[in-house]
Amino acid sequence: MSSKLCLISLLLMSAAAAEKVPVIAKITKTNQVVTRAGSQYAQVVPVSIREGMLYRATDGSTLRKFEDRAQLTRPGKSYEIDYRSQMILEVPAQGVEDYKGVNPLRESTVAAIRCKVIQIATDTEACVSVEYGLMLRQEKSYPGDYGTILHVVTELSEVKLHSEPDSNLFTLPEGFRRPINTEP
Repeated sequence: MSSKLCLISLLLMSAAAAEKVPVIAKITKTNQVVTRAGSQYAQVVPVSIREGMLYRATDGSTLRKFEDRAQLTRPGKSYEIDYRSQMILEVPAQGVEDYKGVNPLRESTVAAIRCKVIQIATDTEACVSVEYGLMLRQEKSYPGDYGTILHVVTELSEVKLHSEPDSNLFTLPEGFRRPINTEP
């Protein structure tokens, strides 16, 4: 489920003050295919656009929710939630990443928030706000069939800082199946 979500782009960062800033934001994930014309990449074709929401509470609990699936992270635990199959899977808690020491490639602005563009991996760039502990945008490319490239952009918009989400959002759904490793 994790690979389908591709929501690691929205991980919290470790600045202590930043983890406590509550946030409500829209998430847009766009999959594009970049095609070749000879030796040049010529055309970008949107394949799919998914919209969801990001909610982060003052205690650092975070919900990244799309229509069919979500990721819920509470202090010490992380869950993948599949609404279609009504299943909850506990996954290893993702480590909090600190990008303070990373040299930025450039500065940018996403959703009216200043951020630093950093290289996370060879094929992945992200725009991070250390001040608010948010990864505001991530771009990742994968080799595709017939010389194409799958380009995935995940971005926050309509970001409302210091907006405490409803605490009921951070409870696990009732009646969903839980594999043996999942406790409430």
